[in-house]
Amino acid sequence: MIKLPCKKPELYNYSIHKERMLLIDQIDSYNLSDCTIETSVFVNNNSEFLSNNKIASWISFEYMAQNIALLSTITHQERGEKPEIGFIMNVRDFIAHESFFSLGDSISIEVEQTFREGNIAVFEGRTIVQGKCYTSGIVSVAESTDEIISTWKKK
Repeated sequence: MIKLPCKKPELYNYSIHKERMLLIDQIDSYNLSDCTIETSVFVNNNSEFLSNNKIASWISFEYMAQNIALLSTITHQERGEKPEIGFIMNVRDFIAHESFFSLGDSISIEVEQTFREGNIAVFEGRTIVQGKCYTSGIVSVAESTDEIISTWKKK
């Protein structure tokens, strides 16, 4: 069980993304039974993709994807399994209700798994700032296996 909120540097224990590549600042909650996770990003002067004190809201699909990766890693670790590398297959029905996140915003990122068949999964995600939904979308992912990776390496 992870002590929450889980912040950097402990957060790196649950992410393949390291240093500046990990855009998420902390895990706020998760539920393995419901396949949900909620995290936060705090927009500050050191935030990746900050330009003119703003971050384009379309970046949030990567926030959602990193949530999915964190949830997958936590799930595998709690089962005593090796975490798998995942890939974004598709982002669809992405809606940006706001164009930008602003310096000082605290962004809540929520994802929930809505479908799974083997190593393919679909998640609904959204970002919220001060109770308002800024973006929402559906992210489809695939988890690789050692067998798949070794096949790719041969090609």
